[in-house]
Amino acid sequence: MNLSDQDFEKELAAMKPVAPGRHLQRRIEAELETNKRKEKSRLIRLWPILPFAIAACLILAVSLHYSDRSGNSQSDGLPVASISGNTDKALEPVEAKQILVQAFDEGVVTNDEAGPVRRFRYEFIDTVKLVDPSDGSVFTMQVPREEVLLVPVTLL
Repeated sequence: MNLSDQDFEKELAAMKPVAPGRHLQRRIEAELETNKRKEKSRLIRLWPILPFAIAACLILAVSLHYSDRSGNSQSDGLPVASISGNTDKALEPVEAKQILVQAFDEGVVTNDEAGPVRRFRYEFIDTVKLVDPSDGSVFTMQVPREEVLLVPVTLL
């Protein structure tokens, strides 16, 4: 079916959608009005919950404030893993690898602190193989890691 440009334009003009009638426009306007009323009524339903939400936020803020103060003075803010049970059944690391997956040179960028720097982005997969000495089972753990390296650029 090979149509000339004029025939094609005529067919396209015949397919032009008809403007919606007044009845359809009224229905659309009525639906939009009911949606606005529903949004307002939802907001009104939330008012009774507001004091409880404020109280929960205050309790959370106070508990976070006092938990920071009561921490150990030797702690540097990092979580500490606790070991429970017999330590002789611990997993022993056998092998560790760092596999470079991709390296990107993102070019020269402007850093607020250091001025112009060249940014390199490296994606690694760190693999650790662990053995359970009690039954000889082998576990392999893989963790994706990304490094961003900023190298200062001196402009001459």
